[in-house]
Amino acid sequence: MMSVSMRRSTGQIAILALFLAGCTPVQTRDTAPGPPPPQNVVGSTDELQLVVELSLDLARQHGGDRILVALDVDNTLLAAGPEACTGDWPNGAPTTVQPDAAKHVSRMQEAGLRVIAVSSRDAGCFQRTEEQLNGNGLDFGASAWPSKGMAQAGTPPLLYRDGILLGSGSDRGRMVTQLLEHSDGEQPVLIVLADERQANLNAVMKAFSFSNTKVHAWRYTRDAGVAVSSID
Repeated sequence: MMSVSMRRSTGQIAILALFLAGCTPVQTRDTAPGPPPPQNVVGSTDELQLVVELSLDLARQHGGDRILVALDVDNTLLAAGPEACTGDWPNGAPTTVQPDAAKHVSRMQEAGLRVIAVSSRDAGCFQRTEEQLNGNGLDFGASAWPSKGMAQAGTPPLLYRDGILLGSGSDRGRMVTQLLEHSDGEQPVLIVLADERQANLNAVMKAFSFSNTKVHAWRYTRDAGVAVSSID
């Protein structure tokens, strides 16, 4: 597993590799190596743009349709409180934690990445969740990971529709693995996660620890005073 603390060493290795490359014949297209094999990465950030930039770079290496970006809804995308599914919003409808969240998500979608929203909200809260996301310029339907259908699947039930994955009381690792088990095509090379709860990130890392799919898990640490929900 690679951590963000290794970046300086990695940069030094890259510089050395470039120097050595100047002393060897230029490789032809037939012999040029492919991208480096993906690794598991864990890190933290208070800026969604960092996750986006790294995801775009991964897409350039491996192909956008082979990267699954899963963004947590509450406390990562939306600053929604415990009333998120009741319709009783004393402080007005939920807004995004970052004002530019929709712009960053759109950049990944336009680049062809598979981007979905994930939440531990109850499956019965789907319509309200979609309305809240759409009301903030967040639409995951076009960038959804392809699925054969996953309506109220499993126990506790999960719901996946229009790029939104919901499952109250469900282990986040189970949620993502269930989604991919219902997938129409190949499994992703990489899953990129952004979530404010470390337990959710750990669950996904564990679920894919023995698979060929690698995980980049980012704990989102934007001001806790903005992110107010008690929902995972």
